[in-house]
Amino acid sequence: MDPAYVEKPTENSDSKESDLEQSCISTSEEEINGGGVILDEDHPWLDRAYYLKRCPSINDAFCFEIFEVRVSHSTKTSGKIHGTIYIDSSLGVYNLYKRNKNNAETISFPGTITLAGLPFALRADDPFIMHLDLWHGSDEVSKGFTTEISPFGWRLVDEDITDEVRGRNGAALVTYAVVSSPLVASVEVILIKGNRKSGAKIYGTITASMTGWDVKRVLFCKKRAKYISVNRSEPIPLLRSLLIVARTSALHVDLDLADAFSFPNAPIASGVAKFSFDCDRAETTQTISGKFGEIEVKVNWWCYYSHQETYKIRNRYGV
Repeated sequence: MDPAYVEKPTENSDSKESDLEQSCISTSEEEINGGGVILDEDHPWLDRAYYLKRCPSINDAFCFEIFEVRVSHSTKTSGKIHGTIYIDSSLGVYNLYKRNKNNAETISFPGTITLAGLPFALRADDPFIMHLDLWHGSDEVSKGFTTEISPFGWRLVDEDITDEVRGRNGAALVTYAVVSSPLVASVEVILIKGNRKSGAKIYGTITASMTGWDVKRVLFCKKRAKYISVNRSEPIPLLRSLLIVARTSALHVDLDLADAFSFPNAPIASGVAKFSFDCDRAETTQTISGKFGEIEVKVNWWCYYSHQETYKIRNRYGV
């Protein structure tokens, strides 16, 4: 898949310092004491451990999470999908899906396409639009905007919502949710041990879900013929690594991974890593083992505010 990209908002350079000072709610050494990275002497990094402990008081906003896009065709039972899906928000334009005809994705209809994730928490009080332009060959499957999401214009909270975007020859069903008391979970999946000394040729699936929710998010999906090579102690490239999680829910990361160069099958890791938020632990890890390998799943927790402000600073200053 072509890499997703961000179009950075144009800003007046004269306003950078004042905007940055406003975005950093707390700048004193007494308040920022969790070991945050320093941008410079005047602008300490937003400290996520500090804000995680204050989650009950500052986490009053809501965040959007886009779970999946399911595509159907009016006459076909399977085919190759190409096109684009992008989010247009105040933080920029970002591709969730971008494939040309030469890199079309083969699915059965109706079927789920593989989405990339966003690099920031999408706040529900910040209006955005989601645009779809999906094709099967020369057949228009889905084209248009989902309903523009405006502040406090939500139908449901803490329940998955599905909107249909139709085209001349099919439709796409977009499943998303408005999550209350949101946390941001940054997920990393690391190969600790594989079927060979150098690492492994990995294929299989990694999905994420929350307790109390039926819908899953696909983090990794490779067929055996499309395996990727991963060295020991290196992370497995994920389609999306940033997840919105309700503070009252546990995050489940489900792995089913194997080595493609072993016959008939060399399971590296199969199981579920379960993570519950603890405000005293900004980072948590679990290990899943199989007959031919071992995987470490690492989750870094953020409150939505500190993560979004950190993203803004990184995006603005290129750090």
